[in-house]
Amino acid sequence: MSSLVKKFVTSCTLTFKAFEHEVIISKNQSTMWNFMAVNKRKDKVYAVYCAPRLASAKALVKVAMKKVPPDARLVVVTSEFTIEEKMQAEQDGYTLVTLSLLSKYGTEMLDLRQRDGDEASTLIAA
Repeated sequence: MSSLVKKFVTSCTLTFKAFEHEVIISKNQSTMWNFMAVNKRKDKVYAVYCAPRLASAKALVKVAMKKVPPDARLVVVTSEFTIEEKMQAEQDGYTLVTLSLLSKYGTEMLDLRQRDGDEASTLIAA
């Protein structure tokens, strides 16, 4: 795994953890995705594939779509994509998102939790 992919995986796992997902890193080399994110409360499972350069990973995404468990949704995280690539992802049944947007969601969630914690502390102290 390249250092760029490792950076993507680290950032993505932190974001999914912020949204209360259990993260299971794929150790099996035959698995196409980097990790599974499971939210047991909402019964959602995501197979997350980090592809910094989407153009060079399109064939692997197609293979991954065939191997994703029936109860999971494939999420492909990349640096950037075109409108056509986003439309193709929707047509093919997987989610395409940029790392920057995913990281933004994670940061916003952590900020909300921090504010909620501060408000709870204020109420308890009062």
